Amino acid sequence: MVMASVLPGLYSNGEQRFFDERLKVPAAERAAAMKLTVTRVNRPAGAPPLFVFRQANGPTWAYAATLEAGPAAVLLVAFTVVAGMSDAQLATGQTVGLTTVPSCNLISRREAGQFRATAVGPCAAGPQELLMTGGSLWWRASAGGPFARLNRARQFECHVDMPGSGGIRGEVFNRYADLQVDDQGTEAWFTTKEAVPRKLGLRLRNVDWPMNNKAGTFTRDSLTLYLIEDSGDGVPRNLTYAWTEPSARRIGLNTVAILANCYMEAPTTAKPEF
Repeated sequence: MVMASVLPGLYSNGEQRFFDERLKVPAAERAAAMKLTVTRVNRPAGAPPLFVFRQANGPTWAYAATLEAGPAAVLLVAFTVVAGMSDAQLATGQTVGLTTVPSCNLISRREAGQFRATAVGPCAAGPQELLMTGGSLWWRASAGGPFARLNRARQFECHVDMPGSGGIRGEVFNRYADLQVDDQGTEAWFTTKEAVPRKLGLRLRNVDWPMNNKAGTFTRDSLTLYLIEDSGDGVPRNLTYAWTEPSARRIGLNTVAILANCYMEAPTTAKPEF
């Protein structure tokens, strides 16, 4: 039950990739970029639920597993899923498109603060090893290879007002709404309605520091919102940014010229506070 609750989500190793570059980690020790969705598919009565792993930026295969509890471990029974097969099709109980891969079955045991799952044999269809916590999923594709350190992503909706007075002075402003990002570095772009239009964007990162910026001083993780501009050369330019606690559910910045507001719960559905 704990593993079934922990697994589903959207994961990315964007933070690992960023800091591998900054820390000059040797190329052979770097994991490839990986963005992974894990969904739970509830199947008809008598069929155990499937947990389907799909890469957003990688192979077209999907890897799936069911969970079977034992006295000292959990067995993840592995399957490959035909590319393009939807969760809705899998939910009907169809077995067409599912292929068992016994060598990819994972034996998972609970450790201090995590589950560690190891494949029973060589596995090309899925992970050789997984580490699972409530906030991260580490994926090792081959024995002895580097872990892709995937952090769980949270979805945010944002809007931008220009100018950024927030209505205090009663100014007319343009709103750019429905900007969808997650907190693992996703960017959302919009084109301004100025006389000379600009392509601006928001980037949200839950910065997961693996290093300190100053000896003897602990650098704390932070949820960070960046206002960026398309400079035309393929490298976005940072205009400004704001940061707060990594667990925050909303964040904003206001340069007066531009206001940005990002939230997990929309202002239209938020409950009043005293």
